[in-house]
Amino acid sequence: MNDRSIETSPDSVVAEILTREQERIGAMKVGRTTYLESFYDDRLSYTHANGWRDDKKTLLGRMSDDGLVYEEIVHRIEHTHVLGAVALLAGRMHAKVSMRGLRRELDSLTSSVWTWSRSEGRWTMLSFHSCSAESL
Repeated sequence: MNDRSIETSPDSVVAEILTREQERIGAMKVGRTTYLESFYDDRLSYTHANGWRDDKKTLLGRMSDDGLVYEEIVHRIEHTHVLGAVALLAGRMHAKVSMRGLRRELDSLTSSVWTWSRSEGRWTMLSFHSCSAESL
């Protein structure tokens, strides 16, 4: 597949990405960091609701070495836009997260960018950003 935008309809792309997003969330809840590697582009920029920014290596390191645990996650995607080999998602996420014993409940607005990886033959997350929705 050389040009994902020509060969696949936007509806099927959205369905495929939403499936991958649900699989990613499931893997985060059980801490499957090795499996999570396949969801993230090597150029990943992941911004947490508290302002921390990670790349792929540091995010997976936080989850495996630093004790970042996603105990519960409900991520509702509210908007999707497919632009050729790029897809934009926006939603709201409720999560219970702990790190080194400190537990937080999050209510966040999220946006993410997914890209079609020709070499891997799948959609991968290039960017994730969340911010607190508590003041809304």
